[in-house]
Amino acid sequence: MTSASISIDYDLGRSGWSKFTLTVGDRSTKVGAFSYCTDALGDLVRAALAMATGADRAEVRLDLEPDQQWLIFQRANRSSGLGGSCSVTVLELEELDGLPQRPGRALLEATARVETMARAVADAAQAVWDRHGADEYSTLWMGDRGFPLSALRALQCALEVEDPAPYESDPDDFVYTTGLEPRETDD
Repeated sequence: MTSASISIDYDLGRSGWSKFTLTVGDRSTKVGAFSYCTDALGDLVRAALAMATGADRAEVRLDLEPDQQWLIFQRANRSSGLGGSCSVTVLELEELDGLPQRPGRALLEATARVETMARAVADAAQAVWDRHGADEYSTLWMGDRGFPLSALRALQCALEVEDPAPYESDPDDFVYTTGLEPRETDD
């Protein structure tokens, strides 16, 4: 499978409003600006970590106040860990009385390798860390959580290890019986 490239250009912004541009292959969308009401970068890193370590699905909710955007990763096959591919979907949902109105409008729908997606998230988060560090991140983001350094380090570690391939059974390894086979007798 040819892997679509992914890039995330993350702009931490100011006063608790961030945004990023997500590009998958030749498709691109702007995500945000979203507020500090969620742990946006931390949630994104933890979603990538979940997918990199075998989750079938991970979601990130971004609060646009009052609307929402959701970034959804869905494993496209039964492979685990970094293997295989996942769909990458960005949905925009209008909010009415505090509840998102589904199904929402798809801003981007694409498919990429899980490893490619997880590396793009790790690279984007590392770029934010390199540019701002802990203190400036906290000052600019203004959320109740600091930079997700432990989640980023866990994701980077997960990217260094490929899970072993699962056992694939050989049909010749099994003896199938119906229980109707003739019995041997001592006559």
